[in-house]
Amino acid sequence: MQLYLQALALAKETTLSPDEFSLKFSGKLGPELLRQVARQIHYQKILQHKVPSWGENTIAPPSLNIEQSSSESTAKFKASLLNGNKGIDLSGGMGVDSYFLSENCELFIHNEPNTELSKIVQYNFSILGRKNVKFTQKKAEELPLEEADFIYLDPSRRDADLKKVFLPEDCSPNLPQLRERLLQFTPVILVKYAPMLDIKKAIKDLETVSEIWVLADKNEVKELIFKIERKVTSAPLIHAVNLGQSPFTFTFEEESNAAIPYARPKKYLYEPNAAIMKSGAFQTVAMKYNLGKLAKNSHLYTSDEYISDFPGRVLEIEEVTNFDKKRLKNRFSNQKVHVIVRNFPEKPEEIKKKMGWKDGGEHFVYFTTLENLQKTCIITKKVSQ
Repeated sequence: MQLYLQALALAKETTLSPDEFSLKFSGKLGPELLRQVARQIHYQKILQHKVPSWGENTIAPPSLNIEQSSSESTAKFKASLLNGNKGIDLSGGMGVDSYFLSENCELFIHNEPNTELSKIVQYNFSILGRKNVKFTQKKAEELPLEEADFIYLDPSRRDADLKKVFLPEDCSPNLPQLRERLLQFTPVILVKYAPMLDIKKAIKDLETVSEIWVLADKNEVKELIFKIERKVTSAPLIHAVNLGQSPFTFTFEEESNAAIPYARPKKYLYEPNAAIMKSGAFQTVAMKYNLGKLAKNSHLYTSDEYISDFPGRVLEIEEVTNFDKKRLKNRFSNQKVHVIVRNFPEKPEEIKKKMGWKDGGEHFVYFTTLENLQKTCIITKKVSQ
């Protein structure tokens, strides 16, 4: 621990980047101390954005733990989903989720099999004044369990060779194997997985799933969160959440049964946010907001009505035209535009290169395919408020 504290002190005194510090002090500091200072400098930069409330006095964990760790905003969201006097984090890691999950508990257990990492988290929690957390260092499969109001897991998404994995059975701990045992000690399990996971497959693998949250921050999906209970009597609710906005909730049964009309572009174009897209609410979002869909696989919607609370981007359509290179090039000569492709054979980079366009400006130009298979360009701009 002394080495980490020395590295922390040196990192706080410098304004150099990790590489600059390593170059300047190579041969002057021991290699391990030099490595730790560089890691600490890097960690402090990330922490300012990822967990700002932790300040500058906490010790940096290994880089992989920083990478997998939740942000403060996503950790606070998960804490809002759980309550009880006693909780357990079976895969504690860097401790961001544990820190916020433990806020309203009388007793919280942070379990992390990596002893060195557990010591770092223990020190950081003492600095942060979190006193209701007990620390254990067991593999999740070997931890002696006791009754708890909830158990939380953020399984490692790296295999033994440090390659990325995302299927529940490939992550560690393997929740599908542990599930039955854990539910003997708690009525609720909350587990976090990576965004690329197939939601429907995960529901089958995890069995008694009652709710799912597709969690996005600033329109980027960060996490998939599954709530597992001992028994469920209905289809799981799926919540598409973009932090700071109202969630969109539906079931896959509602999605299957939703019948919506196809329509040619009208006055407004609607593009769902990333959480809606990942959740698969392609029909239900249109049904709820009474929108027409441009085509089955385009996932763009339209209406003559302006809907202010739509969960995504709302644009006013200026023009609908064929993909006429010369005409479009002249229209936006020496201007910046945003190029978006949905169900179209060319990539945005290819189109921008052909047109000589650069990113930016007030116009959003959509290249898509309508239900009649017509390749179409829709020129739009954000609705002014």
